[in-house]
Amino acid sequence: MGEPLTLNEAQDIIAEYAVQGDYYREQYRKMEDSYLPTLCKWFEGRTPGVVCEVGPGHGTMIPWLASRGWRVTVVDIMPRGHWISEELLSRYRTRYVQHDIIEAPLTRQFDVIVMTQVLPHLKYRADRALRNCAKMMKPGAPLISSALDAKLHPYIKTPYAHWCDVPEWGPTVRRCPEMVVCMFDEANYAELLGTVFAHSRIWRTPNGAVMFAESTD
Repeated sequence: MGEPLTLNEAQDIIAEYAVQGDYYREQYRKMEDSYLPTLCKWFEGRTPGVVCEVGPGHGTMIPWLASRGWRVTVVDIMPRGHWISEELLSRYRTRYVQHDIIEAPLTRQFDVIVMTQVLPHLKYRADRALRNCAKMMKPGAPLISSALDAKLHPYIKTPYAHWCDVPEWGPTVRRCPEMVVCMFDEANYAELLGTVFAHSRIWRTPNGAVMFAESTD
């Protein structure tokens, strides 16, 4: 397996393999630097198992986790090959599932589920997605999620002021066309998590701009 990769080394690999490489190198990688170090710090020292990342972006966590012995499944609404190349999936023996987590859970269960920077983009009420994730978690397994703090990013205009205002999923319900559907502050982030999980611990990146949460039953 070799030595565990640093985050920078994992990002270099993604820059090589990314389907939309220029966008990754010029924009997306810089955004990752604002929150992925906090996610990597959470994983450091943990016993590897089976992890599922919902909304993996360009797949930066795939080589980072695989180099530490984790078996990785990624779930994305986008088709195979849109962001993550087949070469990367093959090299790190990663299972890719094209699926909308709002609609239903996967049947497999995982030791950890990761959902970073996904909640604000969900086209329907986020509590349904979290309930589906909960059904995919082994007993005692954590879900790690994150979201920008709306109070520190007031320039992002969204169609809904609160996650409760977002339409509930249904086969005939129109998908919200906006990229960012709603934003969170710490209070409504905790409220959302509390509708699904018995326990959630929220902490922040060093500059406070990104909130992370570890949630368990």
